[in-house]
Amino acid sequence: MLRRYAWILVPLVVLGGLIGWRVKTKTGTDQQLKGGMRGGGGKAQSVEAVVAGPATIAGTIIAAGSLDSPYKVQLAPRTAGKILSLSVREGDAVTAGQTLVKIDPATAIAGLNQAEANLAQAQARLAQAKIEAAPTSASVSGQIDQQGAALKSSQAELTQTQKTVDANISSLTSAVSDAQAKVDTAQASLTTANANLAKERATRENLKIKADRAKELLDQGYIAQKDWEDATTALDVQDKQVQIAVANVASAKLAVQTAKNQSTQAQTQLDIAKTKGKADIAAAKAKVNQSQSSLAVAKANKAMNPAYDENIKALSAAVAVTQAQVAQARVLVSETDLKSSINGVVTARNADEGALASPGNPVLVIQSLDWLFFVASIPVEQGDKVHVGQTATIQMEGIGNKTVQGSITSINPSADPASRQIALRIRVENPDHRLRPGMFGKINFPIDARRVEVALPKEAITYGVNKTTVAVVGDDNKIQIRDVVLGVADETTIEIKSGVKPGEKVVTLSYNPLKDGTEVKIGSDKADKGDKPDDGSKKQGRGKRESS
Repeated sequence: MLRRYAWILVPLVVLGGLIGWRVKTKTGTDQQLKGGMRGGGGKAQSVEAVVAGPATIAGTIIAAGSLDSPYKVQLAPRTAGKILSLSVREGDAVTAGQTLVKIDPATAIAGLNQAEANLAQAQARLAQAKIEAAPTSASVSGQIDQQGAALKSSQAELTQTQKTVDANISSLTSAVSDAQAKVDTAQASLTTANANLAKERATRENLKIKADRAKELLDQGYIAQKDWEDATTALDVQDKQVQIAVANVASAKLAVQTAKNQSTQAQTQLDIAKTKGKADIAAAKAKVNQSQSSLAVAKANKAMNPAYDENIKALSAAVAVTQAQVAQARVLVSETDLKSSINGVVTARNADEGALASPGNPVLVIQSLDWLFFVASIPVEQGDKVHVGQTATIQMEGIGNKTVQGSITSINPSADPASRQIALRIRVENPDHRLRPGMFGKINFPIDARRVEVALPKEAITYGVNKTTVAVVGDDNKIQIRDVVLGVADETTIEIKSGVKPGEKVVTLSYNPLKDGTEVKIGSDKADKGDKPDDGSKKQGRGKRESS
């Protein structure tokens, strides 16, 4: 029986021994790690530190931006009408002068017919006035009454026209104000989205530092594998948050553009109403003037010849006005065929055949793609590092993160007072049209290396919401949390403009959070012995690292 179960009992005994050995080893490792984190069991915390000192930093300006077309045309009709033909869609190439949209000209033709009828009527009145240049005195009284009534009618018409124009302009002015309010709201949302993106990126940078520190601790055996994995997982989750924040910024920008388009449309309609209102009032005033002239002619009584001369002048003026109206109506008829004014590509189609097009509302948007602007902003402190004509390398998203070359064509001489950023425009050739407006990318400007008096590794910096700090180890081995002002930086090293003096020891890695007055123990005695400043023969921004 014993033999029968021996093959089962022996593996179980071996497995139990292995489990016990592993538990014992794990316990010993944890105790050693905790002992190291407590600085050997004493009150002082164990940290790693560097000595701040001079360094040579190879500068690079990096900024994000997006592509924009240099020429953008919005095709919109000047008269309302049904879309009879719309021959292109998004992505279609068009040429200057090509007819893209045909609007039903019925409304415009009706306006032309009315204007031509008015012209014919005015010309008939003028001809009749010339024929009746010698009226009899018996008709004078009747003419006075007739022209007096006509004057009252034209004055009433003028008053009504002015009221109608004022009401229309007041309504459209309110629409413009509402549209601008929407623009302001969208701008505020964009500002919030940008702030959130900055916050998420800062959080991601913090988590990246923690993950790197956890990796170092894992490699040195100070923490468990799971702690490092947790830190890596948190970094991955934050990367998703950054992506979401970037998408929110893009969405907010689209909302701003949409609101601006609506505001532009409202303003256009207001301008059209004002122009038309002026024309209507002018026409009504012309009628009043005409009636006044006709009444004056009628009252001239016996001195009929001068009065008839004035009448003929007034009727001639009326003919000239109606001729101008006919010319304007013919222009509106000709503009029912919408043509492209540039060579480009259709990037937006806002209506289909059969839909009703209205003045000021674009049916198509056309953008030139032969070359594009890459629009980006850099800190005002770096403005003197760039110049017009300077070449830049741009890493574009959406085309496999490939790079393209461009040159600066313009630099805004005025910085944004809120963000302290200077806007740049970089011309990028696009002969194969693989680049599209709205694509995001990142520019890289190499600048001359710079010698700085105080520099630290980037991991020594702690980024807060409203301040940036470092932990300085005092002569009494106690922590001093100091605010610092940062300068130029490269991939590993950053300049400290103020807050730290050369030769001071700064913590780069601690096993527990530090605060003012915390007593620490540097893992080795290098910091106590001091380090020689960088002689400039190679880039050194980290000073001498103190490792435990």
